[in-house]
Amino acid sequence: MFWITLFACTSSAPPTPDAASVDRPAWVDASLNLSDPHIEALNSVRLRVGLAAKDDDAKCEALVEVDAAKELLGAHFRANPGLPAADLSEAIPGLIFAAGADPEIDYPELSRAFGTSPATTAMISAAAFLRSDPVWRHHERGCFDTETTRPWLRRLGPSFARAPECLRDHYRGGLEAELAAMVDETCYCGDADSTPVAAETLAVLLSNTKDPDGMGAAEVLREQLAGGKARFDCSR
Repeated sequence: MFWITLFACTSSAPPTPDAASVDRPAWVDASLNLSDPHIEALNSVRLRVGLAAKDDDAKCEALVEVDAAKELLGAHFRANPGLPAADLSEAIPGLIFAAGADPEIDYPELSRAFGTSPATTAMISAAAFLRSDPVWRHHERGCFDTETTRPWLRRLGPSFARAPECLRDHYRGGLEAELAAMVDETCYCGDADSTPVAAETLAVLLSNTKDPDGMGAAEVLREQLAGGKARFDCSR
């Protein structure tokens, strides 16, 4: 009977380790309350951004990982606004963290990681429209600034034409949605004399932008001006 009892004790399965004993990277502070999926996503960003200079496919893989981590960690930090999210900014290349908010994509950091290439040029052109403060919106007044928009719109189509297909696929939907939002804006920074001329220049540039498709946005922009919907010298 003693032998049976001893055998049963020695053959039992080892205890499951406590979650706190699981190894985690040195940059993970316990106060951030990150789950394993959070850490895996951030590790993927660190890895992919580090390899991004290798080739175009590596750049696109890095962008996919950055976007996925931005969405996942944004939900976490919005739900837990008291967490010190900013502590992650130095550890994770390509993302800037702030408490209670979605991370911001650090495009200058990504461009340094990518190196000089058509993909980098296209990414910076796209970023001008996709960042949280898009180039077309005046950063103080909130109005449609046709003057600052023109040079960026002029370079968007040509830079996209030279970009790898995977990068065009990655940004196309977001850019077309942002161009639609831009021309839907009726509050213009400029005056009633200069704005229609400047807006027509933008409409021509949009018409000539085939990828992303700017034709529909050009038509809406012209309709806004012709239909009397535009407000000039406007601030939001």
